Amino acid sequence: MTIYRDRIETPVGALSLVSTDKGLVFVGLKDARGKAADAYIARNFPGAEFKAGGTVNRQAAKELFEYFDGKRKTFGVKLDLRKSGFAKDVLGKVKKIAYGKTLTYGEIAASLGKPRATRAVGAANGANPIPIIIPCHRVVASNGLGGYGGGLPMKRKLLNHENVQRRSPARK
Repeated sequence: MTIYRDRIETPVGALSLVSTDKGLVFVGLKDARGKAADAYIARNFPGAEFKAGGTVNRQAAKELFEYFDGKRKTFGVKLDLRKSGFAKDVLGKVKKIAYGKTLTYGEIAASLGKPRATRAVGAANGANPIPIIIPCHRVVASNGLGGYGGGLPMKRKLLNHENVQRRSPARK
C-alpha cells in the first residue's frame, strides 16, 4: 500500500497530511517533525511505501489554505477514516457541526442516544485522526473549552478564526 505524506505551514503551525488513494487518513497538529504521523502510520499501515504528494494531500492542503484564508467553511476532501463503532458515530456527528458553532460532549452523547457517555465521546473526539477537517475543535465542555490535541491555544485560535462566541458555563 502506498501512503502519501506531506507537511504544510498554516496559521496554527505545521500540519502533517497523510493519505491513501482512498482519502485523507491523518492530519497531525503541532507536529513539525512528523512524530505523530510516524506513530500513526506505523500502527495502521505497517510495511507501507511512502511518497510525497498525492491527489488527496494536494486537495486537503488547498482546502485547508482556503479555510484559513476565510474562503471555505466546509471540507470536501475524501476521507479514509479508520474508525468503527461508537468512535465512528461520534466523529460522524462532529463532522456535521457547522462552521462557527459548537456542541458539548454531552449534547453529542445525547444525540447518539447515550446521554451518560460524555467521557466516551471525549475519548473518541480526542482520538480524531483528522482534526480541523473533522472539526473536533468545535466540541466543548459544558463548563468551558475542554481539551484539544493541538493544545488549548490552538483550539482558541481555531474557534476565534470561526468567530465562535464562547458559551457560558452551564448553570445548575
